[in-house]
Parts: sequence; structure tokens; C-alpha cells
Amino acid sequence: MTSLGSRVVVVASNAARKIGQGLDNLGKSMEVCKHYDRLVPSTRFVAVDGVSPTVSPLTAFVAPSASVIGDVTLGQNSSVWYGATVRGDVHKITIGENTSVGDRAVVHVAKIQGDFPSIIGNNVTIGPGAIVHAATLKDGSTVGP
Repeated sequence: MTSLGSRVVVVASNAARKIGQGLDNLGKSMEVCKHYDRLVPSTRFVAVDGVSPTVSPLTAFVAPSASVIGDVTLGQNSSVWYGATVRGDVHKITIGENTSVGDRAVVHVAKIQGDFPSIIGNNVTIGPGAIVHAATLKDGSTVGP
């Protein structure tokens, strides 16, 4: 035998679910351009020679289609957006706090006649499609559009 309170909760939950489904169906019927987003699981974090990326777990954002590879450190409140690649395979990449790596941007390092890391400061914006190769960007810099 269930209590009156638990029965009320069950009835209210079922009603809320039906209302939500009805609103969802109404919204679907009103769509002009039907689009279904299917997120494909990807390997976003890849270790190279046993070195894994270090990402601030609570505040950094890495989009599902972005890749962070090798010796990379991503600071707090920083983000790597859709399709971007941060590849520290032959040297380290350090990205400071509050920094944004835009859609499809590439950050890489160099190992030609020496080792050259990429050091990116705090409050830096790397625009969509930008390429940063073995460079140092000081705090507050902007690259790309």
C-alpha cells in the first residue's frame, strides 16, 4: 500500500512527462528545416609516448569533435572548440587561463633544427581556422578573425 503523497508525485510526474512530450512534438511539427545532430564519439584526448594532456577538469571545455594530443596543458576557463586540434606530439603546448582556441584552429609545435614549443598566455583568443605553429602568444593576444 502506497501513501497518498507518493501517488500524487507519480501522477504529477506522469502529467509533466506527457506535457513535455506534447510540447516537444509541437516544436518538431513547427520546424522549417529539419536537422538531426548525431554526435560521433571521438578520441578527444590522446597520449603520445606515455604523455597525456592535462586539462582543468572542472572549468575547461573541449568540444566533442576537438582533439587534444600529447604534452598539452589547458588552463582554467579555457576552451578548445569544434574541430580544433591542439597537438603537442614532439614538444609541449601550454595554454593559459581564459583562452579560447576557435573552431577548426590548429595549435602545433616544431622539431626542425631544434625544439620549439607553443606557449599561449592568459586571455588569448585564437580565431576560427587560425594556425599557431611553434609560437609564443602573450597575454591578451588575438590571432585570426
